[in-house]
Amino acid sequence: MRGLLAAPLLVALAAPGLMARPIVVRLENGTDPKLGVTGAVVELLLPDPDAERGRRLVTATVESGDSVRFELDPSLDGQKVSVIVTYKGAMYFFTGAAEIGKDEAGPFKVYETTEDPSTIRVISHDIFLFPHDNGGHLVVAERLLVMNSSDHAYIGRKAEGEDARETLRFHLPEGARNFEPEISGSFIPERIHQHGDYAIADVTIPPGQEVYVYRYNVDTGEGGSSLEKQITSGVHRLMVSLPGGAGWDLSVPGLTRSEEDDPSFGPLIVYSGTDVREGTRLDIELTRGRGGDRSSHRDGEEDESPSGLLWILGGLAFGVTAVFFAVVRPGVVPGSAAGAVREYRAFLIEELARLDADREANRISEEYHSRKRAALKKRLLELE
Repeated sequence: MRGLLAAPLLVALAAPGLMARPIVVRLENGTDPKLGVTGAVVELLLPDPDAERGRRLVTATVESGDSVRFELDPSLDGQKVSVIVTYKGAMYFFTGAAEIGKDEAGPFKVYETTEDPSTIRVISHDIFLFPHDNGGHLVVAERLLVMNSSDHAYIGRKAEGEDARETLRFHLPEGARNFEPEISGSFIPERIHQHGDYAIADVTIPPGQEVYVYRYNVDTGEGGSSLEKQITSGVHRLMVSLPGGAGWDLSVPGLTRSEEDDPSFGPLIVYSGTDVREGTRLDIELTRGRGGDRSSHRDGEEDESPSGLLWILGGLAFGVTAVFFAVVRPGVVPGSAAGAVREYRAFLIEELARLDADREANRISEEYHSRKRAALKKRLLELE
């Protein structure tokens, strides 16, 4: 259902006797409003129990101006649906952003595009290690904070041997399996392609900051494991961490060790460094050693839904980032402590909104929603 329409109108047929419900979706060119958005393809992801995965797409194209009009079944009134916009090779996802029954949605910003990577910078790269109690395997989760300092969306260049473009590249250590992203915007499994020890992502990076989180499993021996990680983009701040009370120890030559106490997640062993160059190889050694009986990742959890772990990683990563700048490395960059706290506060507010949206869409349980919401609000209060 992704074909383009000859006119900017699409009717999702109403039930007999019911009038179709119009909704106008407005866009804005965030690079220069004067340029308009002619040619942008707008899709609404509608609930449909008879469709594959319970959802279907309706599509319209901006022929002129900055908007498209849909006419939808009024039985859908009150439902919030996602808006997907494709414009000049870039794809934008606005989750739950349009409410059926309202006359208008938006405006949603889209941008002119560029293949030039010179304004893309990885601000932080965080690697978290979660070993099982009894050895066997390790969950590795990574988080990238990426800054696009231009007023164009970055879409990368065509990847060699692929129909897809490459905007992000991830190195996977030997034996990595079960790679899975935390879905965010165009960062979805269908747009990630694995080739041996690398994965490439065909994602749109709009102006501003974007966070990308993903995880995978690595088999380990009873006594520990060695991982070799290559840094695929120069990064201002790199961090490798391990829960400190899990009976394991960590060593990463070339980085600086510290031991931190995260207010929500307990003690952490942290190795960190700044201004790490592209191509740097990390030799990460995980061994049985210090720590108590408290486990970071218990037997039977490998196949659990990743959503809980990835939610935790978002908060943990930003929490330790703030600690790193404000406490562990004061004065690394002038004003960095205040900036880290502002960044962390904004992140927590966004996570609260996303958590509520996930609960409303029934993607997470009420118990998990309540518990996670309380933890996020506690962290916000700690920043006051």
